[in-house]
Amino acid sequence: FASTLIPDIQSVGIEIQRAKNMHKFRSLVNGKFKELDISDEVKDCIVENRMFVKPGDEVKKFHNGGDTIGIMCLEFDTVEHMNHCMDNMNDYIKVIVE
Repeated sequence: FASTLIPDIQSVGIEIQRAKNMHKFRSLVNGKFKELDISDEVKDCIVENRMFVKPGDEVKKFHNGGDTIGIMCLEFDTVEHMNHCMDNMNDYIKVIVE
């Protein structure tokens, strides 16, 4: 039943939306930013990544919004996948600091 509805919905111009979210990057320690370690689980979900620092820049342990080192917009196929990834983002994207 659902498979017959999807083509009908698309044929009248209704766009099926994917789940989107934004993630802010923060360091857990003071040091020099090295890189982001991004797992394959979320690589294909990245729509845009904006870093406010470059490798070698000093970063501070997160205390407030001024310590944010970057933001990433992600898009997922389902709300369930988005919720799982966002709840476990520290397992999928790691801020590497030296």
